[in-house]
Amino acid sequence: MENAYKIKVENTAYAPLLHDLAEDGILCVLVKMPCNLAVLDMNAADSIPERFSEVTDWYIGGHSLGGAMAAWINLQ
Repeated sequence: MENAYKIKVENTAYAPLLHDLAEDGILCVLVKMPCNLAVLDMNAADSIPERFSEVTDWYIGGHSLGGAMAAWINLQ
């Protein structure tokens, strides 16, 4: 029962989905968050668009607090 209250999602949980998207030619960038909590580094993805300037449309997502931080980033 100790894992029943685990709220953090390991970044590697997204790897299968991102791998499938990448096989379809979609650039996927997985940003590792401190302690697997996006709220601890809300600006972790800020430099990603600069590193891939050829990309014009970006999508961002996350789980739980990571999803809330993704929504917050989209409002900025």
